[in-house]
Amino acid sequence: MEGFDPEGSAGRSGHRRPAEVCRVPAAACRAMKRRKPGLHYSSGTLYAMKDAESATHRSGKSPPGETIASDQWPRLETVEVTTGPDPVAAIIWLHGLGADGHDFEPAVPELVWPGAPALRWVFPHAPMRSVTLNGGMQMRAWYDILSIDSDRGHDAAGIEQSVSQVASLVQREQRRGIHPHRVVVAGFSQGGAIAIQLALRYSQRLAGLIALSTYMVHSRRLRGQVHPINRNLPVFMAHGSMDP
Repeated sequence: MEGFDPEGSAGRSGHRRPAEVCRVPAAACRAMKRRKPGLHYSSGTLYAMKDAESATHRSGKSPPGETIASDQWPRLETVEVTTGPDPVAAIIWLHGLGADGHDFEPAVPELVWPGAPALRWVFPHAPMRSVTLNGGMQMRAWYDILSIDSDRGHDAAGIEQSVSQVASLVQREQRRGIHPHRVVVAGFSQGGAIAIQLALRYSQRLAGLIALSTYMVHSRRLRGQVHPINRNLPVFMAHGSMDP
């Protein structure tokens, strides 16, 4: 079953595509077929175990950035790809509406250059939720969309939840030895909207922001929430030639 992506997001080929309600098995299968030797692929369950183990060696204090991160929400499941041992930087990449963490996994080999340092690519799965504009269908979404004509059509509570959950992933990278100034936050379509919110509001300096085929939600509110430390953050923002 498929549902229309009201954001009109275009896939990596530049062609408009429908957003699937649940693509996990198919997407995982396609991603596995494209996996390249020399890269290490893992699932989110493993990281939850590692996090719990590392917690026993910490003082119990959370890293800075907790103003938007919270333990109130469940930890996001992730797909992770490392390009070498002991990664020195991380990219947290958020998928679009109706997709999942496997969506951009096949892009990793195309974005690794000869002599590149070891990187950790983190692709979280958005929670399953009803999307009002898609007839209430359940799909992976970073927030509900009531309409596309104004900010009031975007679910403020869902946006805050997703920003908080992704901020927790940045904190987790810090606990694993990668400081936020070596973390890039990236997102596509609806995921890009969350990436923009997080990157501009995070209370520690980040490495950069990548926002693809996306837009700003609650932009007036965001102006007052931008943290000074990321006000001049390096940003790459682009749209596909087939985007509406």
